[in-house]
Amino acid sequence: MNMSAPAAGARIGSLPLHLRIIEPSAGGHRLRYVRLLAERAPAASVEWITTRAAASSREAGIHLSELTSQGRLAITVLPRWSAHRALETAARASERRPSTRLVVAIPDGDRWLPQLGLMAVTRPRLFGQAHWNVLLMRPPDPPRFRGSGATTLRTKAKAAMSEGVAAIGRRTNWIDVYSLDDAFGFETSPSSRLAGLKDPVDAPRARSRTLARSELGLPEKGSIVGLIGAMDVRKNPGLVARGSAAVLTGADDRLLLAGRLGHGVAEQVEHSGLGTNHVVRRAGYLSDDELIDCVSSCDVLALMYSNHNSASGMMALAAACGVPVLVPAGTKLADLACGLGFGVAVRTEQSAVSDGIRQALKTHDALATAALEAARALEVNSYVDSLSNDPREAPIEIRAGR
Repeated sequence: MNMSAPAAGARIGSLPLHLRIIEPSAGGHRLRYVRLLAERAPAASVEWITTRAAASSREAGIHLSELTSQGRLAITVLPRWSAHRALETAARASERRPSTRLVVAIPDGDRWLPQLGLMAVTRPRLFGQAHWNVLLMRPPDPPRFRGSGATTLRTKAKAAMSEGVAAIGRRTNWIDVYSLDDAFGFETSPSSRLAGLKDPVDAPRARSRTLARSELGLPEKGSIVGLIGAMDVRKNPGLVARGSAAVLTGADDRLLLAGRLGHGVAEQVEHSGLGTNHVVRRAGYLSDDELIDCVSSCDVLALMYSNHNSASGMMALAAACGVPVLVPAGTKLADLACGLGFGVAVRTEQSAVSDGIRQALKTHDALATAALEAARALEVNSYVDSLSNDPREAPIEIRAGR
């Protein structure tokens, strides 16, 4: 008797769920998305398919070591990584686990669409052994924010590809494609016909500004402007630093530069006109607790990004910490922050940045109150539910995080 085969007449919905997560990179906050699924998905077993570099990274240690040590997350490292090999490995899991339902989640799914579409067409029997849930982290921009020329052509091509793969899913029930929305559910303009998911953000533990500054060794008094997170020159750190120089003139005022710093970032800040005693640097990847402390210590968080119009996880964290944000006018970031009442939108000019910081400091209490109110909408359940869902059964319940 084959003990691994499902009992005669067993419905697929009665079989235990095996969740496989494909994520080859540890950059940014990608492994936080993996951790949320591994912690909270209602799965009998969870497995992460990845590269050797990601599996051995500091980020993996921060986010996933506890789960692996507890036996709640298995890791499969592919020595010779390719998208095709990763997808095939994920799909073949059901051959080794015939008594389980297989769901494959791809939280950072933008680059996977061509391969997924090809596999669905050319290898339907293999592809159809699992249900695939794919999240586009950088969905096509809505028309209002699109550029022209080559940018528009790329946007149209990406929209066509994502909606084409989603159409395959609707016909076959094999795949669901989602687009990442802002964490607040505050839609300014739908980006596509794809179903949207709120960026998953857990409201962090309460942390007062005084305690956060003490933890970081920052002055208890004085104004602090934050440049926090994975920082590169496209996020305009030099512009923010130059604009801050005209405002942060008190002995206890600081610009906090924290997180992974890309090429040229430190140099831009160094040549901004801010004295070295007014700049505090905490370079390197920040754990969740370190990130919360850094954001909580600020009077205003600068998000003067020029490299994207998508939702910002840092904006959601600022709201959860009750911190106003400075954002570039005429962008989705501005629509979100100002629409929710905790943002100041300015032109990408030095004098405008200075004026915006002054305004944020002057109206800090009202902006901070609005930020905390906006944070009430933050949650992770819709992300976990959708990325681990198997439509071949009834809707699932989510475990509480442990």
